[in-house]
Amino acid sequence: MMNQKKFLERYTYALEHDFTSPAGVPASWAPGHPKQWGQEKATIQLRQKIECTPALSPDDLLLAIGVGEDIHVYQVATQERLQVLKGHSEMVKTVQFSSVMYDSANYVDGCYLLVSDSHDLSGEESPEVILWELDKHGKLLSSRMEASENTAGNLRFKGELGDYGSPAFSPDGKTMIFLSQNQTTQNDEDEGGEPREASLLPCVNIWSIESRSMQHRLLGHTDSIQWTGISPDNLRAASIAWDGTARIWDIISGACLHMLGPFGGQLWCGAFSPDGEYLAISQGNPKCQVHIYEISTERAVSSFDFHRMARSIAWSIDGAAIACGADKGTLAIWDPYTGQEQMRWSLAFEDPMMGFLAVVRGVRFLNRRKLIFQISEGTVNVYDFETNLKQQFTRRAQDKIEKFPRAEMVASERLAIVPDSDGTIRFWDL
Repeated sequence: MMNQKKFLERYTYALEHDFTSPAGVPASWAPGHPKQWGQEKATIQLRQKIECTPALSPDDLLLAIGVGEDIHVYQVATQERLQVLKGHSEMVKTVQFSSVMYDSANYVDGCYLLVSDSHDLSGEESPEVILWELDKHGKLLSSRMEASENTAGNLRFKGELGDYGSPAFSPDGKTMIFLSQNQTTQNDEDEGGEPREASLLPCVNIWSIESRSMQHRLLGHTDSIQWTGISPDNLRAASIAWDGTARIWDIISGACLHMLGPFGGQLWCGAFSPDGEYLAISQGNPKCQVHIYEISTERAVSSFDFHRMARSIAWSIDGAAIACGADKGTLAIWDPYTGQEQMRWSLAFEDPMMGFLAVVRGVRFLNRRKLIFQISEGTVNVYDFETNLKQQFTRRAQDKIEKFPRAEMVASERLAIVPDSDGTIRFWDL
């Protein structure tokens, strides 16, 4: 039976499909690539397993990462640890910076907003979200985390952040979105229980950063919510769930504006188009498809039959293409308005069973030229559409590990930061 250890013992990099230019010329390696361990710009040695994907501040100056129950904040330029944030009682699962600086009354120069969540792996404790304010030196500004949950200005919440690349903050940094009561309902009747009361079903929470108050608790989904996000115009939220529906919510009123579906199977992740007019939705069964909907009309624009479960979706900056990562080491790029495939990148395996462990994740367009993504075994790939050059950051053959990294890479236009199973965070210039 194939498992991660066997995969890593047998895996060698080989391609079935590579990126190509519009004229069909296969991509070439950028100068100095592929790069391997030992060639990185810098490292941070944590000397313990890394379970949490790191987060970069919007100006690329700070790095935050969950280490056990704490959050370590580093200066990117020097890799100096600036602060250890303590507050979670369980392992930190997710950390995210807001993409904009926040004008805080406590700090005239503005501050960074960082959100984190933690999960009790035993399932005995409720998940928890904490919102942190950091000054430009990465130091904690506020210690109001012990406030009552019902108190305005509270920074601690019962709940969790969305998965599969869900952004926790609105693009303008004024709103935060998180989930509560998000346990699946699929086991209720299987275990002989009664259907869950409507008030106890999975809930989308909209919280105002400016007023420090809960704006809406949005109910309607009947099974676990997987992905959430806020539109580029900051006016609408979307939620995608295992109940087979995607819902569009009005941020101001809390009304459900649209319900897309049901699709007849679980939905996994999504993404707003750059203009906010369209929503991409990934369906996992009975067919593995990605659907594009025009939000205002609820019109199905196209469907892409991927034949693989997609858990990472990204629109290009100009909205003309979508990239999607899935299992079998496959990434596809297609026209969202016609459903026509434009390009495919995929790994080749002698043993087909290896492909089910090689998942493409962390798909993201860095700018109008470059696309970055990661394979579940840790390798990071970058492709430049303009130059038809590719970059790769990977381990050497002698650098053996037994398990895939749980944490994914984080990247900006200039930098990729890659946590690995050996407890090392590696910094690479792009």
